[in-house]
Parts: sequence; structure tokens; C-alpha cells
Amino acid sequence: VYAQDSAVATPVEGNEIYFQKFSQQFNESLFSGANLTTDITLVIKITKNGDARIIDAKNLPSGLDKTTLITECKRVLAVISKWKPAKENGQNVQSMIEIPLHK
Repeated sequence: VYAQDSAVATPVEGNEIYFQKFSQQFNESLFSGANLTTDITLVIKITKNGDARIIDAKNLPSGLDKTTLITECKRVLAVISKWKPAKENGQNVQSMIEIPLHK
């Protein structure tokens, strides 16, 4: 049995700080009247060089505009730090992750 040298993508500054920054930057006023406390999940692609790109949003409550949510999440991701890319056999690889939008 051979062990693979692999690791999942993680925020450079760690999960807690990353999610604090995301929450601080996220403009809730764009979604007045929408229920952001549901289990909204963001599907994000992390590139080989650590850039994060929103691919999709899941579990949206009725009345929440998906395009507006994804646009806002893209804006936020552009201003907060990079990710450490996933690794496979010691090489950076592109990966997909799903993270909750905790609001």
C-alpha cells in the first residue's frame, strides 16, 4: 500500500480568519428581506495558484436572486486573500470545494 502525498485546499490565513473577512465584506443590504440564515452552500473552484472562483450556489431560499448572490460572493472573494491550493503527489492541483454561507 502506497501513501499519497495529498492535501485539500485551505485559506492562507486559516478558516476562522477567512470566514470572518468574508462575513465582514459581504453586503447583506443587497438581500433585504431574504432569509440568509438557511443552509446556503457556495461551490468554489480553487485554482492551482490559489485563486478562488465561485461556480454555483446551492440551497437558496425562495425569493433570493442567485445571480446577485454569486456576483456579491465573487466581489468578496476578489478582496480577501488567496487559498493554499490542494496538492496531489506534491503538486498543486485545481479542486472544487463547498462551503456554507453562514450569515
